[in-house]
Amino acid sequence: MSEMDESARPVEKPESSMTEIAPMWRSFRRRVSSVTVEELRRLFDWSLPGPRIYQLRPGKRFYIVAKVDVDTPEPLYPCRPSEHREISKGNYREWQEFPCRDQNKWTYQTERFTTWLRTAEMKEALSHGHLIACHEALIFVRGNEDRRRWAKLRREVFKRDGRRCMRCGSVNGEMHVDHIKPWQNFPDLRYDVGNLQVLCRACHEWKGAQDRARGLRKG
Repeated sequence: MSEMDESARPVEKPESSMTEIAPMWRSFRRRVSSVTVEELRRLFDWSLPGPRIYQLRPGKRFYIVAKVDVDTPEPLYPCRPSEHREISKGNYREWQEFPCRDQNKWTYQTERFTTWLRTAEMKEALSHGHLIACHEALIFVRGNEDRRRWAKLRREVFKRDGRRCMRCGSVNGEMHVDHIKPWQNFPDLRYDVGNLQVLCRACHEWKGAQDRARGLRKG
């Protein structure tokens, strides 16, 4: 039997490494791919110029988990493997990649390895120059203010248009308020009542599929 690679051997967590649990406040999540290290730096330093992931603004409370490559001479960061979980995507379900929750499967390695880091761990890795690549990120943003604003807009749209689908004319079943131009591509129109319309669930899903096919919407 070959000896265990010393760099992958589980060790006790160093006192200097940072830990953080997921936020307790209600939030929404967005998966962002093709994230650069510079984009991560801009999330933690608002003096740096350039756009922010998910159009985040100063003062916005967020939490981030990212799949990254780190290179460290000391076992400072947990090496979390990936696990796949089934999530709902409207009228269907799919499997997506997430960080492993089971701490018994975490190790503390040195040199270069791929892992999932949390917000505080990421800040530490960036400050020491240990974070060298990012594969994707999960952004959690505090949504209380956004939900109140969106709820008010929904009421305005239903009052203006009634509960009738603007595409097929249906008045039965579940009705959705849809962004005519996807707000991911047109963030300035996210809360513009003129960019909102009522669609039934079937038409909303059809439009979403059309937007994705044209590259106007992700996920």
